[in-house]
Amino acid sequence: MKLRRSFSALICLALLLGLAPAAFAAEKDYRCSPWAAEEMAEAVSLGFLPADLPEDCTQPITRRDYARVALNFVSELQFNFHVGGAFFTEAYCQAKSLKSAAPFADAPEETLTQARSVGLIRGRSETEYDPDSGITRQEAALILRRAYSRYADPETLEAAPAAYIDGEKIAAWAMEGVDFVTAAGVMQGVGEGKFDPLGAYTVEQCVVTFLRLYKSAPVSRAKGNVEPLLPSYQVTALLVTQKMGDMPITLERETEAAGCTVLHCAYRGLPHGSLDYLYVVFDGGGVWDALNALRTVGDAERYAALGNLRRWSWSFTEDGGALTLHGEYASGDTEDYLFRLDPAAMDPWTPYTPEPGEEAVELVSSCGVIVPRRLADTGVKIVGLLPPDPGSEDMIALGEDGSVFIWENVHDDGPEGKSIWRFEWAKTPVRFAFSRFTYCCVDDRGVLWSGERGGGLAPRMTGVRYGETYLSEGLAVTEEGRLLLWYGEEAPVCVLENVETARRFGSFVYAVGNDGSLWRLAGFGEQDKRILTDPQPEKLLDGVRAVSGLLALKEDGSVWSLAGEAPEKMLDDGAYIHSNAAASAAVLDNGELWCWGTLHRPGNVQNAITLDAPALCCKDVKEATCCYDGVLILKTDGTLLTLRYEDGELQLFPVA
Repeated sequence: MKLRRSFSALICLALLLGLAPAAFAAEKDYRCSPWAAEEMAEAVSLGFLPADLPEDCTQPITRRDYARVALNFVSELQFNFHVGGAFFTEAYCQAKSLKSAAPFADAPEETLTQARSVGLIRGRSETEYDPDSGITRQEAALILRRAYSRYADPETLEAAPAAYIDGEKIAAWAMEGVDFVTAAGVMQGVGEGKFDPLGAYTVEQCVVTFLRLYKSAPVSRAKGNVEPLLPSYQVTALLVTQKMGDMPITLERETEAAGCTVLHCAYRGLPHGSLDYLYVVFDGGGVWDALNALRTVGDAERYAALGNLRRWSWSFTEDGGALTLHGEYASGDTEDYLFRLDPAAMDPWTPYTPEPGEEAVELVSSCGVIVPRRLADTGVKIVGLLPPDPGSEDMIALGEDGSVFIWENVHDDGPEGKSIWRFEWAKTPVRFAFSRFTYCCVDDRGVLWSGERGGGLAPRMTGVRYGETYLSEGLAVTEEGRLLLWYGEEAPVCVLENVETARRFGSFVYAVGNDGSLWRLAGFGEQDKRILTDPQPEKLLDGVRAVSGLLALKEDGSVWSLAGEAPEKMLDDGAYIHSNAAASAAVLDNGELWCWGTLHRPGNVQNAITLDAPALCCKDVKEATCCYDGVLILKTDGTLLTLRYEDGELQLFPVA
């Protein structure tokens, strides 16, 4: 009797960035005995069998394979953790307050270490497991009981001592396992009243008995009465605190859907890109790795012919009940996979195909595209530009939905940059501040959130109106108008009161008072922290409404440079200003953009143009941001442009 299971795969997530050669599992024919055919087919459909289980299911199963089936049975079939044994083991050990076990000396495979950590298997000794030997029937019975005890109390099943005529041959350590499987109807002996405790155990017997345990035991996910291993919020916390090397996986977006929460996570530790993850955390505590599930639905031959994927995106139906994964290949070809998200389904990664005559699902909301090459690909309207730190190489844009898009390493790859990162914040952000390595925001409750690039955000302090950080240095303006500065983990120091807002530029801090006065405080840095003990504020101007870098904008619209010993007036009728270490830009009331200072040719800091006086560069402008290689411009119609030095002159280029 043959059963066929399709294992055509795409590849693991690391392969999405071309880190390893592709490897695909071919279709598999399971050969089993006639008595086991129906139950084997049912077990295959449930999807908890290891992909490389032997095709000949009539042969004895090894101790290695039996342990792997047991681990999948508990993690995937009972706890609904479709995210790999390592993560399930971490979650199980946390839930049960256990420590991970050491690997066996003769079987260091991760799956066996995971099965040992969960408590499913023990070795011949503390260091030896004997993975290639066959498993006996009494050993199998005991592991079946252990598997059940991971999610239910086996003592609640009234298991009278099993009456087998060869019962004296059953080892004392295996007796409770034999009694349990007999009472549960999982194993019934070999006939003639015998259990045959030392007899061999086959692959099909292993699979069928686990299936029977799933279907007939008093507690089972099939009956909907398995208690969650962890609450869904703890599963989410575990997922977003995973680490690869020294860099954590960060939560980019969280979307509520039907009976679950969808987490878009990313690992930013790669020099040439990122790894994206899409997890579905079910309300019952289970978790599904959606991108990894594509290995079960992709066309391997088509994938190999098209070449590596360039990027993924995904969308949801309005009710969150269906998910589409969209893959774009380097060749320009695309693939779409549609899934129904059903927390109660035994096989949540089964592709959804509309019934004949059923209308196709209309996708109405986007869950986010993380690494597009063009900002236009995101479909999000850009409503503002966020000035970066003067020493930063980033361009930053604010989307209508509150997301923040950041171009990195602009000078290496022109105005589009190598990639665009999209950030969603922990709470509703009100004010942002960015530096080259550190991002922070103040939410609508007055909490200052801060974190370094590649890591998550953490609350720094409450009662804040504005704040920013730069590596280990930071400042915050409280609701009461106190200007606080700190370095490292030192307690914040109040250096000025009655402050409306403040900015740092180099070692200087510029503060605007509640009365519009502009103050400069010097000496803030790792080598010179005298500002914390002797701030010596110097008053520069009155009637100021904004400051950026070395520019100040007064209430009367006049624009002033702060680069010299004394402020110098540059323009009138100003509406918006931005300045970095090299260049300055001012947008006037009539929409004109005037720029001055030094602008480099992209990728070549030796090739630059210097404007000693303000020059008219563009019209119908809403905002502008001075960046490393030029000026990012947002026009009043929503168009994005860059002004940069090319071919010996300043030119405007569209960002699209």
